[in-house]
Amino acid sequence: MFFVAVLPSIYTPYTLTCLRSMHPTFNDHTLVVDNTVTNRGVPASWNLGIEKMVRDKADWLVIISASCRFSPLGGMDFIEQLDAATFPVVEARYVGWHLIAFHRDAIERVGRFDENFHPGYWEDCDYSRRLALAYDLEPPFWTKAECEVTLESFAHAIQLAGVVIDPEPLAAYYVEKWGAMPSFETFDTPFDSGQRLSYWPDRVRAA
Repeated sequence: MFFVAVLPSIYTPYTLTCLRSMHPTFNDHTLVVDNTVTNRGVPASWNLGIEKMVRDKADWLVIISASCRFSPLGGMDFIEQLDAATFPVVEARYVGWHLIAFHRDAIERVGRFDENFHPGYWEDCDYSRRLALAYDLEPPFWTKAECEVTLESFAHAIQLAGVVIDPEPLAAYYVEKWGAMPSFETFDTPFDSGQRLSYWPDRVRAA
């Protein structure tokens, strides 16, 4: 099993603390996306991880939040459970999308993360919806893995880096795309258009 990890960085002290808590093997496989000067946003950062996963022919993409703090195991207790997973998405129990892994099969079925959810929020709901449709399952249906990890903060970008996110346009875009808020969606394809699940339109986004 070979994996690539991606860690978006908006607040450098948190990022460094996270990296220092990681096992050297985990650290060596982690792409840190520096958003401190130009904020690409969370989905675009994760997409850089997908690109690296494809280039490196890796089996898994692991998404890490900079607020993760690992035990002396350094996160390898999570990595070691991936190949035994019963579903191609594995989430660390209790921390959710702050530490979650996607097998190549899931990425190939669903596609990249929608960068219109900029700089972040609702991109996880969007991807969950697309996974549910791709596998004909109701979320949350993926594997929950035990891992000795805690979170410094659930929203460190907002609390510490001064990132201002207006949730209303993001929620409105989600409704435009899926017909309703999560758990009440009515569209089975993006924008009820018959497009592939990987489709999302190019839009002008604020930097």
